[in-house]
Amino acid sequence: MSVLVIAKHELLANAKRKEFVLITLAFPLFILIVFSSSMGVILSTFGDVKAGFVDKSGLLSSDEIGEMDKIVESVNAGDISKKSFKVILVRYSSEEKAREDLIKGRIDGYYVIDENYIDNGKITGYTKKASPHPARILEKKLVKAMLAGKVDDRVVKRVVEGSNYEEYKVGAKGEVEERNFMSFIIPVGFAVLLLTSILTSSSYLLQGIAEEKESRIMEILLSSVTAEELLFGKLLGLGLLGLMQISLWIAIAFPLAASFAILSPSVFVIALAYFILGYAFYASLISCIAAISPTLKDAQQMLGFVILPLIFSMMFGEIAAVNPSSPISMLLSYLPFTSPIEMPLRFAVGQVEGYEIIISVLTLVASAFITVRIASKLFGLFALSYTKPKIGDVLKSLRSSGTSQ
Repeated sequence: MSVLVIAKHELLANAKRKEFVLITLAFPLFILIVFSSSMGVILSTFGDVKAGFVDKSGLLSSDEIGEMDKIVESVNAGDISKKSFKVILVRYSSEEKAREDLIKGRIDGYYVIDENYIDNGKITGYTKKASPHPARILEKKLVKAMLAGKVDDRVVKRVVEGSNYEEYKVGAKGEVEERNFMSFIIPVGFAVLLLTSILTSSSYLLQGIAEEKESRIMEILLSSVTAEELLFGKLLGLGLLGLMQISLWIAIAFPLAASFAILSPSVFVIALAYFILGYAFYASLISCIAAISPTLKDAQQMLGFVILPLIFSMMFGEIAAVNPSSPISMLLSYLPFTSPIEMPLRFAVGQVEGYEIIISVLTLVASAFITVRIASKLFGLFALSYTKPKIGDVLKSLRSSGTSQ
């Protein structure tokens, strides 16, 4: 019963923290703003383009371009947007005239086809509005002009248009899903949310224990409950707090992910499971630090060594997103220090076998159980200690505690 009372207190007290409310509400908004801004920048490059070209090679005759010496093509932005736009290319007789119109804003850029294009393939662009499409369109027209009358029209068409490449992701049960730009962005962003929630909950635990030791409130608390009850109550309360936070973020992220048909509900189930286990593991490690640290400053100095693996797993998140079956990604998804981030990320972007999840979960469960046991022993031994013990003394005390039991 004492554990539940402590858990309720920790949950309610920390849920009212201004910084918790700010992180919980503002962080998804921050991610959304960054995401929307980056998408806006990307999509801004996909708009109608009017450019000129100067053909010094003489390959593009009026027959190739049209009577008006103007090329007009419709281009699709691809995966990022269903939006289509026009690229208009107008022939200029000289670079001077094209540059004059560029300076006056009549065109967005102009392209000069080298007179020795057949030998060097050189096209030089001068632009105000960056876009790769005009040069690609000119290249296709040049290829068509060079092959005209020399090979079959179907061959010309295939060379000009290139391959029609599509890529699909095959799931563990053989289901087929289309890959696109968002299949990389959303899982990585989701991993950031998971990392943030684990660190937020664990940091509150560290701060709470350290402050209670410094203010001697710990002595009053331990006169009413045991050290183990106090620790388990804190772990449960702050774990529920983190679960509420990540659940809210998932509720916000799911419609976005579903709108792109990227993430299935099973991804969110896996993420929640790894959050719970990851929190238990890291919170226990942080409890060990808090138990043997006489002040908050001492505890914070040691905290970096604990959270470094989580940061490390995010650094290698790109590898998991691009190649989830790589040896380094697989190894990191098994290690308890990195699996809470790495395995949900791998699961979201690629095929993960059932046995891999079982091995990873069992390893994390065993590690969390062991660290909780160690944390409870250290908490009982050093909760009322106001001097920083040496590592040798800590290990000796653990062995003595284990032997006495």
